[in-house]
Amino acid sequence: MKSYNGKILEVDLTKKKFNELFIKEEVYKNYIGGSGLAAKLLFDNYDFKDKTLSAKNLLSSKSELSSKDLISPNYALSPENLLIFMTGPLTATRLPGCATRFSVCSISPLTGIWGEASCGGSFGIQLKKAGFDGIVIKGASDSPVFIKIVDGNVEIKDALNLWNKDTYEVYDILKKEEGVTTSVSIGIAGENKVLFANIANEPGNYAGRCGLGAVMGSKNLKAIGVKGTGNIEFADSVKINELRKELIEKQKKNIALETLKAFGTDGAMTFYMMLGDVPIKNWNLGLWDEGGDALSGMAMAESILVKGRTCLGCPVACKRVVKVDEEKYKMNEGPGPEYETCSSFGTLCFNSNLKAVANFKKLKDDLEIGPKVFALNLIIKFIYHNPEAVIFIHSPNKEIIQGDREDVKPDVKMEMNADVAHRFWLGKVNLMVALTKGDIKAKGPIPKIMKLLPIIRSAYAIYKDYLKEEGFEELVNVE
Repeated sequence: MKSYNGKILEVDLTKKKFNELFIKEEVYKNYIGGSGLAAKLLFDNYDFKDKTLSAKNLLSSKSELSSKDLISPNYALSPENLLIFMTGPLTATRLPGCATRFSVCSISPLTGIWGEASCGGSFGIQLKKAGFDGIVIKGASDSPVFIKIVDGNVEIKDALNLWNKDTYEVYDILKKEEGVTTSVSIGIAGENKVLFANIANEPGNYAGRCGLGAVMGSKNLKAIGVKGTGNIEFADSVKINELRKELIEKQKKNIALETLKAFGTDGAMTFYMMLGDVPIKNWNLGLWDEGGDALSGMAMAESILVKGRTCLGCPVACKRVVKVDEEKYKMNEGPGPEYETCSSFGTLCFNSNLKAVANFKKLKDDLEIGPKVFALNLIIKFIYHNPEAVIFIHSPNKEIIQGDREDVKPDVKMEMNADVAHRFWLGKVNLMVALTKGDIKAKGPIPKIMKLLPIIRSAYAIYKDYLKEEGFEELVNVE
C-alpha cells in the first residue's frame, strides 16, 4: 500500500529480541491512521470476556496478573502492557499539520484504559524512511536500554550513560555519539514512572497525554534513536503537492491560524481567560486578567520571542523560540513555552512572570491598563451598523473621536452590527468565534488586532457602569 512500508518493528525487551510484523493492506485500510492501527494491535491482545490477556498474536505468554489488574494502572506499568509508536498514511507527505505527526499508544497508567498521545517532530518521518511504519514494544528490560534503528538495522543497547539525564541531553548525545537523526526519550519523571510523564521528540515536541512516559520508564526504555535514508512512495505525489498548495492558501485566510502564526498556542491564553477556562491558583479562581495578559502570546511576542519555528511542511510556524537575558531567569535561545506551559507554571501556580515561566521559576508581575492603551500607538476605527456609528480610538493623540473622519487613517478597523457590538462590549462575545463566523469583520495586521484584546476586556466594566448610569440597567443582562 502506497505511503506505507507494510511492516512494523516488534521489540521484546525482556528477551532482548526483535522481529518484523508484516501488515496486510486490508488492515491498513480498515484501521486508518497511527492510533487506529495501534488500537487494532493493542486490543487484539485482550480477551474482553475473560478479562485476561490472549496468548495469540504479539504476546507469547499468558499474563500472570489478575483480571482486576487489567483495568487498573497496575497493568499499565507491567511488562505485559504494550507501548506502540505508529505513523499514519499522511506522515512525511509535507501536508500542513500532518507531515510530522505520529501517535504513541498504550494502556494509560492514569486511567487503566486506552491512552494515546499525538506528537510532532521528525521521528515519524525518520521511522518511515528507515523502513518501519511503527514500533510495538513489549516486555521490560532488567536494566536501562535504548533502541537504535538505522535503515532497517536494529540494536538494543545499554543506556546507563543516559539514565538520570533530561531529554535535551539524551537527544544531543544520541545524535552526536550514535549518529541518529532524531530520537524519542523520557526524562527523569518517566524513569521514576510519574503517572503524567511525557515522551519527548527532539527539544520542543512532546507526546504529553495519558502518562505514556511512565509506561516507557516501566520498561526501562530510555530512548529510541532513528535514522532513515529510504524513499517513501506515494500513490500520487503530484496531487499531494497540489493539495498542499491549496491548503496553504486557505490557511493564509484563516484568522485562527494567523493568530497561531503570530502568537503560538499561547495566543489562546487571552481567549481562554475570557471564557473562564484557564486554571488559576490551583483552580481556586475563575479569572485573573493581569496574569492572563502578562502570560499571553502577545506578551511573549513583545518580550522574549526570537522567532517562530515550523514543523516540516507547515507554514504556520506556531512553535516559539525564545531567549531570556535577565540574569535571574537567563536561558539561551531555545524552545519557548506553549499555552499549556504558561497555564501549568504560570496561572496554575499564580505566577505571572513570563520569563520565570520560560525557565520554570516563580515571580509575580503586574500591568496597568492605562499605559497599555497609549503604548499601542494604534489608531482603531470601530464601525457600527443598525444604527450607524463610527468611533476612533486615537492612542498616539490620546483621544477618542466620534464620527467618521477621512483625515484619520486607522491601523485597525473593526466592523459589526450594533447588537453584536453591545454584547461585545459586555464581554459576551468570543472574538475568535465572531471573527471566524463573520459577525465581526476586522481589517489590519493580525498581531495588532490581537493586542487589542486585553484593553478591550478591561473596558467591559466601564461599559456596564455607563449603561447603569444612563438608566439602561436592563441592557446589562442580555444574552
